[in-house]
Amino acid sequence: MSLLVFSDITGLDTSTHFACRIREAGAASWSTSFVWMSTADTLVKDDSVDIQNGFDFYALANWTSSWVSFEVAENAAIELEVEKLHGDATISLAIPRPAHRASASLSSGKAYVTMTGPQQVNIDIDGTFELDNTGLGNMFTERIAPRHSFTIFANPMLSAAERPDPTSADVLTVSPGETPPADFNETTLYFLPGVHNLSAIPACCSTRVLADACECTSDSSSAGYVAPYKLKSYKQYYVPTDAWLEGWFKSYGDGPVWGAGDGYGVHSMKLFGYGTVSGINMYWKSAAAINTNKVPKGLWLRAATNCTVMGLMFVDYNMHTVILFGGSLGGDTEDDRNTITHYKALGWRTNSDGLHLFGHWNDVTDLWLRTADDSLYIGDEGSSTTYRRIVTWNDANGAPFLFGQANGGPTTLEDSDVIYHRKQWPYWCGSVFNLRWESHHNSINNFTIRDIRITDPYPTCPLLNIEGSMRNVYMKNVVMDAHSSLTTLPSWYCTQSYTTSKYRFDLSNDYGCNLPYGIPNSFLGYGCTGDQCDASRLDVNINISNFLFEGVTINGTDLAELYYDTPGAFNVSGSVYDINFIRPSPISPPSTPPGVTASPPPPSPPAATPMPAPPPLPSPPAFVRLWWPPPPSPPSPISPPPSPPAPPAGPSSGDGDIAAIVGGVVGGVVVILAIAAAVYFMKVKGKGMENKVKPAPAAVKQEAVGSVPAA
Repeated sequence: MSLLVFSDITGLDTSTHFACRIREAGAASWSTSFVWMSTADTLVKDDSVDIQNGFDFYALANWTSSWVSFEVAENAAIELEVEKLHGDATISLAIPRPAHRASASLSSGKAYVTMTGPQQVNIDIDGTFELDNTGLGNMFTERIAPRHSFTIFANPMLSAAERPDPTSADVLTVSPGETPPADFNETTLYFLPGVHNLSAIPACCSTRVLADACECTSDSSSAGYVAPYKLKSYKQYYVPTDAWLEGWFKSYGDGPVWGAGDGYGVHSMKLFGYGTVSGINMYWKSAAAINTNKVPKGLWLRAATNCTVMGLMFVDYNMHTVILFGGSLGGDTEDDRNTITHYKALGWRTNSDGLHLFGHWNDVTDLWLRTADDSLYIGDEGSSTTYRRIVTWNDANGAPFLFGQANGGPTTLEDSDVIYHRKQWPYWCGSVFNLRWESHHNSINNFTIRDIRITDPYPTCPLLNIEGSMRNVYMKNVVMDAHSSLTTLPSWYCTQSYTTSKYRFDLSNDYGCNLPYGIPNSFLGYGCTGDQCDASRLDVNINISNFLFEGVTINGTDLAELYYDTPGAFNVSGSVYDINFIRPSPISPPSTPPGVTASPPPPSPPAATPMPAPPPLPSPPAFVRLWWPPPPSPPSPISPPPSPPAPPAGPSSGDGDIAAIVGGVVGGVVVILAIAAAVYFMKVKGKGMENKVKPAPAAVKQEAVGSVPAA
């Protein structure tokens, strides 16, 4: 069997916006697929009693996400026919994102999508997101309108050995309407097709009537208490594609770490299948419950060891969709490490973060994270973890990749895609790669980030906002198709910005109302923020240092050119030094599909002039480069020119490694080496506690639409 399609889910309504049929490529007949749908609601709240439903992003009201989910063999070629059911019911444009995962064509008003093997891909219909800037609705209210998307989840086919047999004596089945048992003797609990109540949800928690509402909480003393279904050690829980569960999961507490019965440790547990777990009926929350971390999640594991989470989709939670803590049995061993793969998240509400991971995990792969808040925390106390094939999509708030406040070993992010990164409000914007100011400790370090594609034609925020302290970072082949799309301040914000610099993102008043490259990238090396910062409080132990960028571009311009030679593209202040670049040969811009307008070429930089030496600065403090494990010396990545400086020792280019970064001497140095007539290396040191301030260039109009790779 190469294809397994599900046509119906008893008790669940199919999408009102899209229909879909699926077949193996070239097959004579089609199979009609069930099309799931989730809708963003409108905000309802009562501040006098501290209760709301979490749909604060009013620009998303009445948006829908429709999707199909099915199983497919590894190398099977498949075709999907997508039909639009709203508006004029005719599809005029279909653009896959990520573009390399599928192709699309049109015939008789329908879209036909072809792909091979397991994939996760959105088909943008009629340019809903590719031609329209859906961000900044709070500033530009004319952009607010219902939006409808269609996503394909082609999941890896489970083998006969992997798929539980519901007739087996070692499998206990649960029918819709039955209460799932807390204890069972069989190895596997199997949720049969249909809609299940995983948790008992009080009426005051699920009601849509504000006068009858209470906060949904994990506090057992509250009227709105929603008890989690607790996952036990040495058990398997199977949720097939045609099962829908209302409620939430938590580890039971019978694992070897942190004791039994406390809702924490779990060992050798497997939660898997391609079904859906929903939080929509846990409708209400309060600020008090958020502040005390008592809002139910979708899945919360504590002190997990040797556990697996695979395939499930979690939809519409009010607080951090999935949080997973990997425990330790006394060392980082194979019995410690957990697995998460092919997990999907969809969140419309505030705080609906996609995944927060701690502790010991195997490679984290094939995640789809569409959230209204932060998508993925990388490196946050995770031990030597690699993230691969991650797709992020932000509709209203949050960062695609958020660096945490600590990490327990080298972290690698590779071969991943940011398809949309949009905010409804630009201040406290963050970036694609974001270190927030509270992360000002000395333990944020050792990251390799490579082969990342940011294809959003209208990203609200920039590529980088590193604010605090971070060291030893290597970024390679990171391509962002467009600059931040906020290129002109609305009149009120422009007027305010002349006296309040945050409204112009700390750019010079000389720019007027224009932001020539949108919201600028930033390196802010200090451990305080805003009005709390002054020179006497800066701590040189808190610094941004030892970064190497290779083949990193924004809107076709190398990051080195933006950093050094492009006024308005970067803010740099505080303790920032050892920022290094390897500039590649010019990259041809991607082609543009029909109906999409490409960005104009970036403005020419000012003529290069010698950079003056910065004033003498105190030597930065010595710090230990926290390479772990100790790296071997790498081979030379390119053929050296005659008599080059000796390369430093550093790690190899394998998973989890970080390329060597030269650092140490303070002073302004720019070295240009001609390598194969196309590559040169740029390095600067001594960017200490001064601000990087440059005169404004001639007025530049940066169009919001970026070039879009061919579908």
